[in-house]
Amino acid sequence: MSDSSATTGADSSYIVKAAPTKNFFVSMLVRDIELLDAVIDLLDNSVDGARRTRSNGDYSGLEVRITFNGDFFKIEDNCGGMPIDVARHYAFRFGRDESRPLDLNSIGQFGVGMKRTLFKLGRHFIVESKTVEDSFKLEVDVEEWQRHPEWDFQLAAVAENESRAESETGTTIIVDRLNATSQTDLREPSWRKRLSSESRLKHRRALDRGMRIYINDEPLQPMPLDLIEDEHVRPYRHEQEFQAGNSDTPSTVKLTLLAGVSIPDSSAAGWYVFCNDRLVLGPDKTSTTVWIGAGRQARGGIPAYHDQYARFRGYAFFEAENPAALPWTTTKTGVDTDSPVWRSARQSMILATRPVIDFLNVLDKEKTAVRGDARTGHPGMLESEEDEFRAALAETRLQESRRVSIDRVVGSAKFTSPKIDLSALPQPKVWIRYSRDADEVNRVRRLLGGRNERDLPNGELGSRTFDYYLSNEDEEA
Repeated sequence: MSDSSATTGADSSYIVKAAPTKNFFVSMLVRDIELLDAVIDLLDNSVDGARRTRSNGDYSGLEVRITFNGDFFKIEDNCGGMPIDVARHYAFRFGRDESRPLDLNSIGQFGVGMKRTLFKLGRHFIVESKTVEDSFKLEVDVEEWQRHPEWDFQLAAVAENESRAESETGTTIIVDRLNATSQTDLREPSWRKRLSSESRLKHRRALDRGMRIYINDEPLQPMPLDLIEDEHVRPYRHEQEFQAGNSDTPSTVKLTLLAGVSIPDSSAAGWYVFCNDRLVLGPDKTSTTVWIGAGRQARGGIPAYHDQYARFRGYAFFEAENPAALPWTTTKTGVDTDSPVWRSARQSMILATRPVIDFLNVLDKEKTAVRGDARTGHPGMLESEEDEFRAALAETRLQESRRVSIDRVVGSAKFTSPKIDLSALPQPKVWIRYSRDADEVNRVRRLLGGRNERDLPNGELGSRTFDYYLSNEDEEA
């Protein structure tokens, strides 16, 4: 029989506290992301503003400036600004409010990016934003905020019912009292170079559409991503759709695959994965995408990456109105390998890769026939033979082919490539090396009309003895 003095669940004196502390939340929030990726999260927000402001995809006149040193960090843009309502109810919440409609086709989705970056950078930040209709300023002393039980921030300098031109809109974020690790990174020239390189690659499509991005006043140029496409080479193109989410909130994810060849560059070879135009993975040469390894090809995989595949390029573009349906991680630095969308798409990527790899394997054999292979002692073609066959070589056609930006690739349902007829090439030559006693060698040399090695070098002597055997074989036949 139960104790009559037992309390009910309604007795507040027996409630177990489960709410997180601010210190724990802030420290855990920043632990799983590098500062470089955190800063690119802020750049994502600016690009999202451009996507909302310019739905036609023309970002001409829009720009983002990132400025920093060991004392402060600043990012400012003219990409539409943040409405007061969004700032008050959504942008500064820790986690995305499920009751709020998603920003269609956006990059941000989890509701942690901006806060995580601000806490990662330093202990004091200011956010100012202007839209065509309103403006606000928010200033937060993180240490002071952590001392109080309330989780809310206080907006200042709020102005509503304004009217300004689109060119006067935008958001500025300044962080100072930097954390020690942030000070170290932001002072390091190599870190700035990495930020520039990653930014121009991850937001290559925004740059291509006219957006200007500056890092410490240096403008970024879009990373060239292309495929060879002409009358000899046609990249593979494939489109399909997936249904994600559940029956209550179904979401459509569109996938476009491009696979083919470009210039031989092992650093650029592999698969590139984009989600809503944001690069989240690549160039990937691991089993995360298709490079499973030779021992597992029976299961439909592709050999592990090797430099003979340095011409391979694959591009996977995932698009969804609901960004939560896309197969990316919260840090946007990889794919969610457990996502059903990713698992299905990966099989399509394997199918797209196979014919390109088959061609590159044969191309490597052609290359070996022409240039030789030092590992096996195969010397390759003579110079006169190479000149004779050069025009007909697939490698020659690739070198002369046109490279096309991925935004303008037409593609085909089947990858096509220059034909390679290995049987039409001169038979490969191999070295024959052996040693015999010097007196025996000199005896054969005299039999062949030579008095010393100057008259008949060892290499020629060996070749003539080989020819002698073949001529006798022909006579016996």
